[in-house]
Amino acid sequence: MVSNRALYWSALYTLAWALAAAIGLALIGGGYFLGIDVAVDMVHDGEPLTDVLRTAAPGLAVAFLGLVVWRAISAWAKYRTLLPAIRGDLEETYDNEKVKSEILAVLDERLSDMQQDLQGVQRELREADDDTDFQFD
Repeated sequence: MVSNRALYWSALYTLAWALAAAIGLALIGGGYFLGIDVAVDMVHDGEPLTDVLRTAAPGLAVAFLGLVVWRAISAWAKYRTLLPAIRGDLEETYDNEKVKSEILAVLDERLSDMQQDLQGVQRELREADDDTDFQFD
C-alpha cells in the first residue's frame, strides 16, 4: 500500500474514533451528573439500596448509552475506513486482466495438447489396415 494512502485512511479512522470517544465520554459524563453523583453520596450517607438505584437509574442509562454510542461509532468508522483501504490495496496488487490472460494461456496450451493427441490417434487409425480388427481397450 502506498504510504500516503495508508496515512490517509489511518488518520481518518483515528479522527472518527476520537470523535466517537468524545461523544461517548460526554454522554457518560452527562450520566454521572444526571444522577450517579447523587447516588454515590446517598451510598456514603447509608441510604437504602432501592433509593440509591432509583436515583442513579437515569444516569446509569445515559452512561450505558454513551458506551453503546462509542462502540457503534467506532465499529462504523472501522468498517468505513478498513474496507476501502483494503480494496484500494488489492486493486493495485491484484490485476484481473493479468490473471485472466494467464488462465487463458494455460487453457490454450491444454487444448493444443489435446488437439495434437487427437490428430495422432486419427493418424494411427488411418494407418491401420482395414483388414485388421481394431479394438478399443
